[in-house]
This record gives sequence, structure tokens and C-alpha cells, in this order.
Amino acid sequence: MSEIGEKFLAKARAWKPTYEPMDVPGIGTVHIKRLDAGERDRYEWASKKYDSNTSRSLVLVHFLFDGERGSRLFRDEDCADLDHLDPAMIDPVVARALTFNGYTEAEREELVKNLNGQPANLS
Repeated sequence: MSEIGEKFLAKARAWKPTYEPMDVPGIGTVHIKRLDAGERDRYEWASKKYDSNTSRSLVLVHFLFDGERGSRLFRDEDCADLDHLDPAMIDPVVARALTFNGYTEAEREELVKNLNGQPANLS
């Protein structure tokens, strides 16, 4: 393997996830994870696989973690239940998760567009 390839692998092996705590009124503190490349790929693949009304719930499923154990708070199959949450409560969480993970304003607007015209406050 080339020296450059070895440097990529060294970076991958040394990478440690970071978490950003966020207080959600009426729920408590959740931890938003900065996803690694594979996790981000799985989120983006899932967002194409599922019906577009699961966009908010997919963000919750893929980005929210137990900060102490480093495990996801929700399973993929929890999307259907999470779809019933009040958007006013979860839109700030969705916006913060996407921003923390480096999604651009244009990518966030695309998410809103994919919500089938449902109201979203992702600013």
C-alpha cells in the first residue's frame, strides 16, 4: 500500500466520534453524533429507501445517540412511531443534527422539499 493509503488508514483508525448534547424540552438531553463516513452513507441510503415522510424520523434514528454508551437511541423500525412526534419539538433537533454533521443549507432545503410540503422549521 502507498504512503498516502497508509495515512488514510491511520486517520480512519484514530478517528473518535464527537457528540453534541442538546436539551429537548419535555424529554431531556440527547446527544447528536458527528457521523463517520459509513454511518453517513447508511443514513443517506436509508433516506432514499424509505418513504419521504420519514425524513425527520430518519434523522432522529441515525443521529441521536446515548452519549455515555455511544449507541443509537432508536432502531430503524422506530421510524413509524417517531413520525407521530410534533414537528415543532423535533425540527430544532433535526436542524442541529444536520448542521453539526456539515450538511449545507442547500442540503437542508432539499430535506424540507422532500417532506411533501409538510411545514418544517429547520432554520
